[in-house]
Amino acid sequence: MGVCKVNHLLRAAGLYVGRSALHEHDVQMQDSLSDMIGCQISVLSMTQASCGVRNGGFGMRRAIDLALPAFIASRSESKSAVTRLIHELFNDDIGDLCVRKFDDGLEEAICKLKGQVNPGHATEVDTCLIGAQECQQHNDRFRTVARGDHLIAPAACVDSEEIGTLQGALSAIVDRDAFDKLCSIYSEQNSQYDVNRLTELCDDSTSHDWVCCINSVHSPVIEPKLFLIALKLRIGAPFFSEPFECPRCRLKDMDCNGFHALCCAKGESTKGHYRVCDCVLELTHLADPSAETEVLNLFPDAPTPRPADIFTTAALPGRMAALDIGICSPDASNAGLDCCDSMHNSKIDRYSTFLSGRS
Repeated sequence: MGVCKVNHLLRAAGLYVGRSALHEHDVQMQDSLSDMIGCQISVLSMTQASCGVRNGGFGMRRAIDLALPAFIASRSESKSAVTRLIHELFNDDIGDLCVRKFDDGLEEAICKLKGQVNPGHATEVDTCLIGAQECQQHNDRFRTVARGDHLIAPAACVDSEEIGTLQGALSAIVDRDAFDKLCSIYSEQNSQYDVNRLTELCDDSTSHDWVCCINSVHSPVIEPKLFLIALKLRIGAPFFSEPFECPRCRLKDMDCNGFHALCCAKGESTKGHYRVCDCVLELTHLADPSAETEVLNLFPDAPTPRPADIFTTAALPGRMAALDIGICSPDASNAGLDCCDSMHNSKIDRYSTFLSGRS
């Protein structure tokens, strides 16, 4: 069954589909994902993969997670239209009974969803539904339901400030709840690597756009082999069945998830650094053709330090700027609580003697 059909089924009857059927669907989807990335993924990795892309997953929604958000969104968004249509077709007593049955199903689904998430996220569900109700009341002024051949009403007026859908908003709440539970599980297992990985994915500055760049017609794409590696790293899927001695440094074991590989092999790290510099320089040249790399003599009293991987006028209006590119891993020994802040501070410390007294 296609994704659209599954979503339609869950919107229509997500509250009433048996959990065993939902679980069977999700097991098959987990097996499919394992086949695609070439290793058997765990339930925890699948839980993350089922979250939205911007919430750290792949957007491969599990039916068991999507059933209630889809059903609630469908009933909430159609409630006013269904109520008017029922009263057009039936007398008051039968119509009122039908409306009550419709509302009871919606309330039951909301209670079940709130019971599945922690109290903080349950409050978010209430807030989300109140906002959706207000938006629906606004749109209802532009929607009509008529008899006969005109049962399909004109499209509602779309508010210019509207963002996303109710189903999307509820699913995002489920995502955040799942991520919180994953962090708790990894913390209890003392798996700091996985905690760091999820923390980085949840950071507002993290870009997830590469996950959707799979068609070279629409955007640049990552080489398939590297794309597969990036997918595994994202959800913590294993690269090896057992740890073994790192062939590069021979000082530490290569863990199954490849975290050590991101902090080892200095030669390859240097090559990667310069490849990033070349990409940034290419983009910088679009605005400043005179941009240079590794410029000397920026400090008159110390001509040899090279604080500028790229020296350009494009970064700051009316001023020259020295862009120093740093690549860091949250699993490095000196990463601290935030590897980006640690990298920035180390750069400032390195050139603090030369920067003193300059603005």
